[in-house]
Amino acid sequence: MNPDRRRFLRQAAATAAGTGLVAAGMGAQPAAADNPFPNPLPFQTPSNPRISEWVLRKSFDKEAVWTNEYQGMCTDGVYWYIVTNKDQGGQQRLYKTTLDFSVVASIQAPNPSDHIGSPTYDARRGLVYIPLEPYESGEGPTGLSGASRIWQVAPTAGNIHTVASVPLTNKEGTDWGPQGGRAPWFAWHPWDGLVYSSTAGNADNGLHVWSFNGYDPVTGRLKKQMILDGVYHDFQGAGFGRDGRNIYVVSDHGFVSDGKKRIYAFDMTNPSDGKTSRCWGARVNPSTAEAEGIVHAHLAWNDAPNTDITVGMLSNQVDSDNVEFYHFSVPDPEAI
Repeated sequence: MNPDRRRFLRQAAATAAGTGLVAAGMGAQPAAADNPFPNPLPFQTPSNPRISEWVLRKSFDKEAVWTNEYQGMCTDGVYWYIVTNKDQGGQQRLYKTTLDFSVVASIQAPNPSDHIGSPTYDARRGLVYIPLEPYESGEGPTGLSGASRIWQVAPTAGNIHTVASVPLTNKEGTDWGPQGGRAPWFAWHPWDGLVYSSTAGNADNGLHVWSFNGYDPVTGRLKKQMILDGVYHDFQGAGFGRDGRNIYVVSDHGFVSDGKKRIYAFDMTNPSDGKTSRCWGARVNPSTAEAEGIVHAHLAWNDAPNTDITVGMLSNQVDSDNVEFYHFSVPDPEAI
Protein backbone atom coordinates (compact mmCIF):
# COMPACT_ATOMS: atom_id res chain seq x y z
CA MET A 1 0.00 0.00 0.00
CA ASN A 2 1.19 3.51 -0.80
CA PRO A 3 2.03 5.05 2.60
CA ASP A 4 0.43 8.32 1.52
CA ARG A 5 -2.88 6.51 0.88
CA ARG A 6 -3.63 6.31 4.58
CA ARG A 7 -6.94 5.15 5.99
CA PHE A 8 -8.28 6.28 9.28
CA LEU A 9 -11.11 6.50 11.79
CA ARG A 10 -11.85 8.42 14.90
CA GLN A 11 -13.88 10.78 17.12
CA ALA A 12 -17.42 10.93 18.44
CA ALA A 13 -19.18 14.05 19.71
CA ALA A 14 -22.50 14.74 21.37
CA THR A 15 -25.21 16.83 19.80
CA ALA A 16 -25.19 20.54 20.46
CA ALA A 17 -28.37 20.05 22.48
CA GLY A 18 -26.55 17.65 24.77
CA THR A 19 -28.19 14.38 23.73
CA GLY A 20 -25.84 11.45 24.35
CA LEU A 21 -25.15 8.68 21.89
CA VAL A 22 -27.34 5.66 22.49
CA ALA A 23 -26.71 2.31 20.83
CA ALA A 24 -25.48 1.07 17.49
CA GLY A 25 -24.39 -2.08 15.76
CA MET A 26 -25.34 -5.73 15.89
CA GLY A 27 -27.02 -6.81 19.09
CA ALA A 28 -27.59 -3.25 20.22
CA GLN A 29 -30.37 -2.20 22.56
CA PRO A 30 -31.14 1.55 22.41
CA ALA A 31 -30.89 3.22 25.80
CA ALA A 32 -30.16 6.66 27.19
CA ALA A 33 -26.51 7.50 27.67
CA ASP A 34 -24.36 10.20 29.17
CA ASN A 35 -23.31 13.16 27.04
CA PRO A 36 -19.78 12.26 25.85
CA PHE A 37 -18.86 15.97 25.78
CA PRO A 38 -20.39 17.92 28.69
CA ASN A 39 -19.75 21.64 28.97
CA PRO A 40 -16.03 21.91 29.77
CA LEU A 41 -14.73 23.51 32.93
CA PRO A 42 -12.72 26.76 32.77
CA PHE A 43 -9.63 24.83 33.86
CA GLN A 44 -9.15 21.12 33.39
CA THR A 45 -7.52 18.69 35.79
CA PRO A 46 -5.44 15.89 34.23
CA SER A 47 -7.16 12.51 34.39
CA ASN A 48 -5.43 9.17 33.82
CA PRO A 49 -7.76 7.03 31.64
CA ARG A 50 -6.00 3.81 32.72
CA ILE A 51 -5.85 2.60 29.16
CA SER A 52 -4.11 -0.66 30.07
CA GLU A 53 -7.28 -1.64 31.99
CA TRP A 54 -9.72 -1.24 29.09
CA VAL A 55 -11.67 -4.45 28.50
CA LEU A 56 -12.84 -5.69 25.10
CA ARG A 57 -16.56 -6.42 25.48
CA LYS A 58 -17.90 -6.83 21.95
CA SER A 59 -16.73 -7.12 18.35
CA PHE A 60 -18.34 -7.62 14.94
CA ASP A 61 -17.75 -7.07 11.21
CA LYS A 62 -19.76 -4.92 8.80
CA GLU A 63 -19.87 -4.93 5.01
CA ALA A 64 -21.79 -2.19 3.20
CA VAL A 65 -21.38 0.45 0.50
CA TRP A 66 -19.47 2.62 2.99
CA THR A 67 -17.01 -0.09 4.07
CA ASN A 68 -15.06 0.04 0.79
CA GLU A 69 -11.94 2.07 1.61
CA TYR A 70 -13.59 3.07 4.89
CA GLN A 71 -11.76 5.98 6.52
CA GLY A 72 -13.57 6.54 9.78
CA MET A 73 -16.69 7.98 11.36
CA CYS A 74 -18.04 10.41 13.91
CA THR A 75 -21.45 10.99 15.47
CA ASP A 76 -23.78 13.72 16.64
CA GLY A 77 -25.53 11.32 19.01
CA VAL A 78 -28.32 10.61 16.52
CA TYR A 79 -26.51 9.60 13.31
CA TRP A 80 -23.16 8.24 12.22
CA TYR A 81 -21.16 10.22 9.64
CA ILE A 82 -18.95 7.79 7.75
CA VAL A 83 -16.20 8.48 5.21
CA THR A 84 -15.22 6.21 2.35
CA ASN A 85 -12.24 6.93 0.12
CA LYS A 86 -13.25 4.64 -2.72
CA ASP A 87 -12.02 6.44 -5.85
CA GLN A 88 -14.17 4.72 -8.46
CA GLY A 89 -17.65 5.77 -9.49
CA GLY A 90 -17.88 8.92 -7.40
CA GLN A 91 -17.82 6.97 -4.14
CA GLN A 92 -15.33 9.20 -2.35
CA ARG A 93 -18.12 10.29 -0.06
CA LEU A 94 -19.45 11.18 3.35
CA TYR A 95 -22.39 8.97 4.35
CA LYS A 96 -25.02 9.84 6.93
CA THR A 97 -26.50 6.70 8.52
CA THR A 98 -28.73 5.74 11.40
CA LEU A 99 -27.09 4.18 14.44
CA ASP A 100 -27.83 0.75 12.96
CA PHE A 101 -26.03 1.80 9.76
CA SER A 102 -29.00 2.36 7.43
CA VAL A 103 -27.95 5.02 4.89
CA VAL A 104 -29.96 8.25 5.12
CA ALA A 105 -28.00 10.46 2.71
CA SER A 106 -24.54 10.97 1.22
CA ILE A 107 -22.47 13.67 -0.44
CA GLN A 108 -19.52 13.41 -2.80
CA ALA A 109 -16.20 15.03 -1.93
CA PRO A 110 -15.45 18.28 -3.77
CA ASN A 111 -12.79 18.34 -6.50
CA PRO A 112 -9.89 18.15 -6.50
CA SER A 113 -9.72 15.37 -3.92
CA ASP A 114 -7.08 12.68 -3.91
CA HIS A 115 -7.85 11.46 -0.37
CA ILE A 116 -10.39 12.17 2.36
CA GLY A 117 -9.76 11.07 5.93
CA SER A 118 -11.43 10.45 9.25
CA PRO A 119 -14.13 13.04 10.11
CA THR A 120 -15.12 14.81 13.31
CA TYR A 121 -18.28 16.50 14.58
CA ASP A 122 -18.31 20.06 15.95
CA ALA A 123 -21.06 20.08 18.58
CA ARG A 124 -21.02 23.90 18.82
CA ARG A 125 -21.53 24.66 15.13
CA GLY A 126 -23.35 21.45 14.24
CA LEU A 127 -20.97 20.70 11.36
CA VAL A 128 -18.98 17.70 10.23
CA TYR A 129 -15.33 18.36 9.31
CA ILE A 130 -13.58 16.01 6.89
CA PRO A 131 -9.83 16.23 6.16
CA LEU A 132 -9.26 16.53 2.42
CA GLU A 133 -5.96 16.07 0.61
CA PRO A 134 -6.42 17.55 -2.88
CA TYR A 135 -3.36 16.00 -4.54
CA GLU A 136 -0.97 13.07 -4.27
CA SER A 137 2.12 13.87 -2.21
CA GLY A 138 4.54 15.96 -4.25
CA GLU A 139 2.18 16.31 -7.24
CA GLY A 140 0.08 19.33 -6.24
CA PRO A 141 0.76 23.00 -6.89
CA THR A 142 2.68 25.13 -4.47
CA GLY A 143 0.76 27.70 -2.49
CA LEU A 144 -2.52 27.32 -0.63
CA SER A 145 -4.31 25.65 -3.55
CA GLY A 146 -2.21 22.54 -2.87
CA ALA A 147 -2.64 22.52 0.92
CA SER A 148 -4.75 20.01 2.80
CA ARG A 149 -8.23 21.34 3.60
CA ILE A 150 -11.14 21.31 6.04
CA TRP A 151 -14.20 20.16 4.13
CA GLN A 152 -17.14 21.51 6.14
CA VAL A 153 -20.49 19.75 5.78
CA ALA A 154 -23.87 20.65 7.28
CA PRO A 155 -25.67 17.34 7.89
CA THR A 156 -29.16 18.89 7.77
CA ALA A 157 -31.96 16.33 7.49
CA GLY A 158 -32.83 15.94 3.82
CA ASN A 159 -30.30 18.56 2.79
CA ILE A 160 -26.76 17.44 3.57
CA HIS A 161 -24.54 19.99 1.87
CA THR A 162 -21.08 21.55 1.72
CA VAL A 163 -20.67 24.77 3.68
CA ALA A 164 -17.05 25.55 2.79
CA SER A 165 -13.65 24.05 2.04
CA VAL A 166 -10.75 25.99 3.56
CA PRO A 167 -6.99 25.27 3.45
CA LEU A 168 -4.97 24.43 6.56
CA THR A 169 -2.45 27.26 6.87
CA ASN A 170 0.27 28.68 9.06
CA LYS A 171 -0.64 31.12 11.83
CA GLU A 172 -0.56 34.09 9.45
CA GLY A 173 -2.74 32.40 6.86
CA THR A 174 -0.15 33.04 4.16
CA ASP A 175 1.25 29.55 3.46
CA TRP A 176 0.84 25.85 4.19
CA GLY A 177 0.53 24.72 7.77
CA PRO A 178 2.99 22.26 9.34
CA GLN A 179 1.23 19.29 7.68
CA GLY A 180 1.62 20.58 4.12
CA GLY A 181 -0.72 18.68 1.82
CA ARG A 182 -1.37 15.86 4.32
CA ALA A 183 -4.26 15.52 6.80
CA PRO A 184 -5.11 11.93 7.80
CA TRP A 185 -7.60 12.72 10.57
CA PHE A 186 -9.47 15.46 12.42
CA ALA A 187 -10.60 15.60 16.04
CA TRP A 188 -12.69 18.50 17.36
CA HIS A 189 -11.69 19.61 20.86
CA PRO A 190 -14.72 20.53 23.03
CA TRP A 191 -12.59 22.63 25.42
CA ASP A 192 -10.97 25.12 23.01
CA GLY A 193 -13.12 24.53 19.90
CA LEU A 194 -10.13 23.84 17.63
CA VAL A 195 -9.80 21.01 15.14
CA TYR A 196 -6.68 18.93 15.82
CA SER A 197 -4.73 16.80 13.38
CA SER A 198 -1.23 15.48 12.74
CA THR A 199 0.94 13.97 10.06
CA ALA A 200 0.84 10.19 9.71
CA GLY A 201 4.54 9.76 10.49
CA ASN A 202 5.13 6.76 8.24
CA ALA A 203 7.86 4.60 9.76
CA ASP A 204 8.79 3.00 6.43
CA ASN A 205 9.81 6.45 5.18
CA GLY A 206 11.78 7.22 8.35
CA LEU A 207 9.15 9.69 9.58
CA HIS A 208 7.50 10.18 12.95
CA VAL A 209 4.71 12.26 14.50
CA TRP A 210 6.01 15.04 16.70
CA SER A 211 2.98 17.28 17.35
CA PHE A 212 -0.78 17.60 17.51
CA ASN A 213 -1.74 20.69 15.50
CA GLY A 214 -4.82 22.74 16.43
CA TYR A 215 -6.55 24.77 13.69
CA ASP A 216 -9.35 27.32 13.70
CA PRO A 217 -12.18 25.38 11.99
CA VAL A 218 -13.54 28.53 10.33
CA THR A 219 -10.34 30.05 8.90
CA GLY A 220 -8.09 26.99 8.80
CA ARG A 221 -5.29 28.91 10.53
CA LEU A 222 -2.89 27.14 12.88
CA LYS A 223 -3.43 28.22 16.49
CA LYS A 224 -1.58 25.71 18.67
CA GLN A 225 0.96 22.91 18.46
CA MET A 226 1.09 20.38 21.29
CA ILE A 227 4.49 18.66 21.30
CA LEU A 228 4.58 14.89 21.84
CA ASP A 229 6.81 13.43 24.53
CA GLY A 230 8.35 10.64 22.45
CA VAL A 231 8.78 9.11 19.02
CA TYR A 232 5.57 7.73 17.49
CA HIS A 233 4.72 6.35 14.05
CA ASP A 234 1.81 5.71 11.69
CA PHE A 235 -0.96 7.62 13.44
CA GLN A 236 -4.11 6.59 11.60
CA GLY A 237 -6.86 8.28 13.58
CA ALA A 238 -7.71 9.92 16.87
CA GLY A 239 -10.55 11.19 19.02
CA PHE A 240 -11.02 13.13 22.23
CA GLY A 241 -12.51 11.68 25.37
CA ARG A 242 -15.34 12.90 27.54
CA ASP A 243 -14.48 16.60 27.84
CA GLY A 244 -11.25 16.88 25.87
CA ARG A 245 -8.85 16.13 28.70
CA ASN A 246 -7.40 13.18 26.76
CA ILE A 247 -6.95 12.25 23.13
CA TYR A 248 -6.80 8.62 21.98
CA VAL A 249 -4.81 7.61 18.91
CA VAL A 250 -4.62 4.38 16.91
CA SER A 251 -1.33 3.54 15.27
CA ASP A 252 -0.88 1.18 12.33
CA HIS A 253 2.76 0.62 13.25
CA GLY A 254 3.53 -3.01 14.11
CA PHE A 255 6.17 -3.25 16.80
CA VAL A 256 9.26 -5.34 16.01
CA SER A 257 8.98 -7.05 19.40
CA ASP A 258 5.53 -8.57 18.84
CA GLY A 259 4.24 -7.33 15.45
CA LYS A 260 1.19 -5.82 17.16
CA LYS A 261 -0.31 -2.36 16.86
CA ARG A 262 -1.07 0.05 19.68
CA ILE A 263 -3.76 2.40 20.98
CA TYR A 264 -2.28 5.42 22.79
CA ALA A 265 -3.68 7.86 25.33
CA PHE A 266 -2.28 11.41 25.57
CA ASP A 267 -2.95 14.18 28.07
CA MET A 268 -4.54 17.22 26.38
CA THR A 269 -5.72 19.22 29.39
CA ASN A 270 -5.67 22.99 28.92
CA PRO A 271 -3.86 22.86 25.57
CA SER A 272 -1.55 25.78 24.80
CA ASP A 273 0.93 26.49 22.03
CA GLY A 274 4.24 24.69 22.63
CA LYS A 275 3.02 22.66 25.60
CA THR A 276 4.10 19.01 25.84
CA SER A 277 1.42 16.34 25.58
CA ARG A 278 2.49 13.41 27.72
CA CYS A 279 1.53 9.84 26.93
CA TRP A 280 -0.47 8.10 29.67
CA GLY A 281 0.28 4.70 28.20
CA ALA A 282 -0.82 2.28 25.51
CA ARG A 283 -2.89 -0.83 24.90
CA VAL A 284 -2.35 -3.55 22.31
CA ASN A 285 -4.87 -3.37 19.47
CA PRO A 286 -6.91 -6.61 19.26
CA SER A 287 -6.67 -6.88 15.46
CA THR A 288 -3.88 -7.13 12.91
CA ALA A 289 -6.06 -5.45 10.24
CA GLU A 290 -5.35 -1.89 9.19
CA ALA A 291 -5.94 0.51 12.08
CA GLU A 292 -8.44 3.15 11.00
CA GLY A 293 -9.30 5.11 14.10
CA ILE A 294 -11.01 5.42 17.41
CA VAL A 295 -14.34 6.84 18.58
CA HIS A 296 -15.49 7.88 22.03
CA ALA A 297 -19.13 6.79 22.06
CA HIS A 298 -21.18 5.44 24.95
CA LEU A 299 -23.01 2.40 23.56
CA ALA A 300 -25.59 0.23 25.32
CA TRP A 301 -25.84 -3.42 24.22
CA ASN A 302 -28.40 -6.12 24.92
CA ASP A 303 -25.77 -8.87 24.91
CA ALA A 304 -22.73 -7.14 26.44
CA PRO A 305 -21.86 -4.52 29.08
CA ASN A 306 -22.00 -0.87 28.06
CA THR A 307 -18.95 0.38 26.18
CA ASP A 308 -17.34 3.81 25.81
CA ILE A 309 -14.58 3.35 23.22
CA THR A 310 -14.88 1.91 19.70
CA VAL A 311 -11.93 1.03 17.44
CA GLY A 312 -12.41 0.46 13.70
CA MET A 313 -10.09 -1.67 11.57
CA LEU A 314 -10.19 -2.04 7.78
CA SER A 315 -9.99 -5.59 6.47
CA ASN A 316 -9.20 -5.53 2.74
CA GLN A 317 -10.96 -8.20 0.71
CA VAL A 318 -10.71 -9.16 -2.99
CA ASP A 319 -14.05 -7.71 -4.09
CA SER A 320 -14.95 -5.46 -1.16
CA ASP A 321 -13.75 -4.37 2.27
CA ASN A 322 -15.04 -5.21 5.72
CA VAL A 323 -14.80 -3.03 8.81
CA GLU A 324 -14.01 -4.75 12.10
CA PHE A 325 -15.42 -2.95 15.15
CA TYR A 326 -14.01 -3.50 18.65
CA HIS A 327 -15.86 -2.05 21.65
CA PHE A 328 -14.20 -1.44 25.01
CA SER A 329 -15.45 -0.70 28.50
CA VAL A 330 -13.29 1.56 30.65
CA PRO A 331 -12.63 1.46 34.41
CA ASP A 332 -13.95 5.00 34.95
CA PRO A 333 -16.09 6.62 32.21
CA GLU A 334 -15.83 9.98 33.98
CA ALA A 335 -12.03 9.90 33.65
CA ILE A 336 -11.69 9.35 29.92
